Amino acid sequence: MNNSPQPAAKGFTRAFYVSNTVELFERMAYYAVFIVLTIYLSTILGFNDFEASMISGLFSGGLYLLPIFTGAYADKIGFRKSMLVAFSLLTAGYFGLGVLPTLLESTGLVSYGASTHFSGLTDSVFRWLIVPVLFIIMIGGSFIKSVISASVAKETTEATRARGYSIFYMMVNIGAFTGKTVIDPLRNMIGDQAYIYINYFSGFMTLIALLAVFFLYKSTHTVGEGKSMREIGQGFLRIVTNWRLLILILIITGFWMVQHQLYATMPKYVIRMAGETAKPGWIANVNPFVVVCCVSFVTRWMAKRSAITSMNIGMFLIPVSALLMACLLYTSPSPRD
Repeated sequence: MNNSPQPAAKGFTRAFYVSNTVELFERMAYYAVFIVLTIYLSTILGFNDFEASMISGLFSGGLYLLPIFTGAYADKIGFRKSMLVAFSLLTAGYFGLGVLPTLLESTGLVSYGASTHFSGLTDSVFRWLIVPVLFIIMIGGSFIKSVISASVAKETTEATRARGYSIFYMMVNIGAFTGKTVIDPLRNMIGDQAYIYINYFSGFMTLIALLAVFFLYKSTHTVGEGKSMREIGQGFLRIVTNWRLLILILIITGFWMVQHQLYATMPKYVIRMAGETAKPGWIANVNPFVVVCCVSFVTRWMAKRSAITSMNIGMFLIPVSALLMACLLYTSPSPRD
């Protein structure tokens, strides 16, 4: 039986295009919520800055650490079932973020409108119900991180892989850009309630992705799927005994915890420094806009260079740019001074 990817138009399979399309919807959903997650935690649920940043930081860290486990389980049940599980969890989680404030409001601890009025929620344990809701999203997101990129790898050949991942990351950043454009006009229309209703938008995006996988995703490339728990355990043991790989995983997890915490804190900073009329969603869109514009050029430019060289250049540019932003913020006078 031939398990190699069957070529579709332009050298890619239908499963490849479905994977990239659902990734577009998933990124729209994720960034629509994540760009204002710390504001949601503080403005809607009453957490202080420290609590909000800790919750968002641990949430981000879990998203990058859990794929070690969910990826192993995905090898057992297959990519299609893994994506169905992932999008089911994400849909439930995002709708949960929207429903939770309604349940809290029914207790009389808070009232929502153009602005939020707390009547005891800031001292109530009920606000910590957000933790299991975010955990559901974390599990679903960890499946996506391990499965979608692996699906792209399986559905491409050595000759088409660079172009395939170029398309993949373009979809990621188009989704990120689109998701972050929703919140600013919503804030202008309904005020603080925008931080609640944006979750329903994300829930519908992942629901569309769930339906797309259910009806359209079918891969003929199934090598490696259906592993026994013993095989998965043996593979996992090889991972945890590979200290170099473990160090790399911990470094990457730590980096993304810090990176996403900075990213999540940025909207609060922008609004406090520039006022309520500021548009943090558009400012955050500089990153995906640059990626979408440059990914095709960079892919061609780096085509003849090794993967290690590409990674080294990227890992050099990321901290340098972060350092430049920190210096700029430190030396710039506050607009309120």
